[in-house]
Amino acid sequence: MIKNNSFFSGARFYFLSLLLIICLAAGTSSFAASIGELNKDIAGGETSASEQKASSSALDSQAVKEKNKYEMGLLADLHICDTNLKAVNDVIAAINRIGVDSTAILGDSCKEIGTEKEFDLAVKTIRKLKGKIFAVTGNHDYIYADRKNGDKKVRASASVKKHKLERFREAFGQKSNYFAQKANGYLLIFLSADALDAKPLVTLSGGALKWLENTLSKNKEMPTIIFCHAPLENTFKAGEKLGMRGSSAQPADKLEDILKGNKQVFMWASGHVHIKPSGKHYNSSANLWKNQIRVIHNANINNSAKYFNTLTLTTEYVIVRTYDADKNSWLKKFERKVGHNGKFVTGDGKDDDEKDKDDEQEKDKDDDDEDRDKDDDEQDGNDNDDKDGNKDEPVDLKGIVTPGLGEVKVRDGAWGNVIGKLYSGKFVDIKSVEGDWYIIDYDGKKGYILKQAMVTNSGDNSKLKKMETTATVDVNPAYGLNVRDGAWGDKIGKLSDGAKIEIIGEDGDWYKIKYNGKTGFVYKAYVDVPKASAKRASDDKNKDDSPAKPAAAEAKNDDKDKSKDSDGNSKNQTAANGTKGFEKSGLLNVPERAQRAKENGPLGHSLCGPTSLAMAMEFYGVDKPTVKVAKETKTLSAGGGWQGTYCGNILTAAKNNGFKGSYQKENMTIDSLKAITESGRPVIANVNTQGYWGSGHYMVVTGVKDGKVYVNDPWQGGQRTYSFASFKAQWATRNERAIVVQP
Repeated sequence: MIKNNSFFSGARFYFLSLLLIICLAAGTSSFAASIGELNKDIAGGETSASEQKASSSALDSQAVKEKNKYEMGLLADLHICDTNLKAVNDVIAAINRIGVDSTAILGDSCKEIGTEKEFDLAVKTIRKLKGKIFAVTGNHDYIYADRKNGDKKVRASASVKKHKLERFREAFGQKSNYFAQKANGYLLIFLSADALDAKPLVTLSGGALKWLENTLSKNKEMPTIIFCHAPLENTFKAGEKLGMRGSSAQPADKLEDILKGNKQVFMWASGHVHIKPSGKHYNSSANLWKNQIRVIHNANINNSAKYFNTLTLTTEYVIVRTYDADKNSWLKKFERKVGHNGKFVTGDGKDDDEKDKDDEQEKDKDDDDEDRDKDDDEQDGNDNDDKDGNKDEPVDLKGIVTPGLGEVKVRDGAWGNVIGKLYSGKFVDIKSVEGDWYIIDYDGKKGYILKQAMVTNSGDNSKLKKMETTATVDVNPAYGLNVRDGAWGDKIGKLSDGAKIEIIGEDGDWYKIKYNGKTGFVYKAYVDVPKASAKRASDDKNKDDSPAKPAAAEAKNDDKDKSKDSDGNSKNQTAANGTKGFEKSGLLNVPERAQRAKENGPLGHSLCGPTSLAMAMEFYGVDKPTVKVAKETKTLSAGGGWQGTYCGNILTAAKNNGFKGSYQKENMTIDSLKAITESGRPVIANVNTQGYWGSGHYMVVTGVKDGKVYVNDPWQGGQRTYSFASFKAQWATRNERAIVVQP
């Protein structure tokens, strides 16, 4: 038997070897093409290898190989707003006419502080580009709060920055804020400014640096180009106010260590410093970093300057060209070929050893207040002090670590060493103020906490408002809710999670309550207050396992004249099931909610699923606060931290609230949505709204008519409509998945 096995093993080996020889003889090109299909895109961030299932990168497509080059457009500092929208559209139109395989957006897409309005306009405009879009953040896109202190910008809290980074990533369908792609034999690395607690304007997080080092170490043989908002240090003339540190990518020392150990990196494309072609260092010997990496500066876009660069990636070098979209022509003198060593290819462009002819050019000017915002210069100055002007704030303050923020670092000085941490909901006495920091007593030592991480009693001039209602404590059971003798007062007791309280007044961020025969104050964020317009089902003495039914549903349907409209159609086809039925418009009268409403706190931007379920339940008469529903769907943990929303958890929460007949289904159709909503049942659709929600979004379908799908969109609240084609395109990415909410 052993001999026979050996014989067959040998025969099998011989047969396979012969087959391989035949395949090779048939042509190596097809074999190489098969191997090429095994190449993977390099995912960024925390994405695991098991998640990287994409086939060979689209950037290494057959079309690219056939033309032996890959074309990229570069756009930086668009600062999109109404006043420069035409200029940006002109540039985008020019890129589309030229025809590129992809465009890199190099940060500062938003005009000023990255509000939702600014961001929505930026994304809508950028999406006019044809071809693939790769985008990185700039300081205007994520580091500022959605408010100003007078005319000065205010740095956002860590949670707000995190939200804006997540928003940016999802809008452009990117797995991470740092990622890589392969194109025509090159490795393209995209690095967003993503640090949450750094002082310089453009700073990479520790996670980004670790990922960068790891990615480069695994791709030593691939010529590499890095795309980032800010240039490398000392590759240009720094702005007089920003200084070199504020004008270049940080941390410069750690970047230097990584890049010097990876000689395959030969080019760095960036914006931020607004150097136009007329600028001395737009194309000069100063652009060559450490005799290794060629920095390609990209001009900002405004009504008087519509310049952009393109890169042509060939097998031997990269061609850099500058285009003037105002004159619709190439600037020939800036065409250059950059070899894989960062040097100009001999005979093309300028040689690094040549005398710098740019000295004859006009000095770099940028007096356009649309794109170099004086607030940045003043606020983030040479040392980026980021002053917010609150010099007169009193030193006798009381504060609370912002609810929903999670943990906050305590340092031994402004941007000093971390000496500890405090958690959301922790009350502290603030001893003094130093710039952007509150100084507290931390374990007998002086501790520093960022202002943005705290809510204080500073400037709270609100007067006590009368209010009478009952409410429920909604807090982490492990900690309970402190009762104080006044707003920001001393602690006099504690309430447990689920405790019923009687509210008798409202004072700013506090509710005044009755407590042990006296009065006390509790922080609003941890109190679940019902809406005055409706009682909770739990307050109903005759509560059963079914959802509460609205008055319209309890009405008898034996009056035919009242139950039908002028055309004889039923107005309330499923009254027995507890629905409110159709309005005259032919749509379900589903109450509207906004996930980012103030009462939902700083994590409201991630509550589309719970908000959709809350709307569907309120349609049936079950009225619960969105934050409460978010805990039932496990979107928020018991302590208030965000965990994501899964369809299965939405379905479970619906059933736990009495909607036992609810179900989840995939591969549904618009016809099925029409039939279900016409029968009086709202549907929660799981979609991907054209890249705005790369990780998915939930909306409530209220009806289908006249070739459109009508939804209640929780993102901003209110009703939206989609054409069948648009809705199907978004829905298909989530396998046409939906949850039907019904008793």
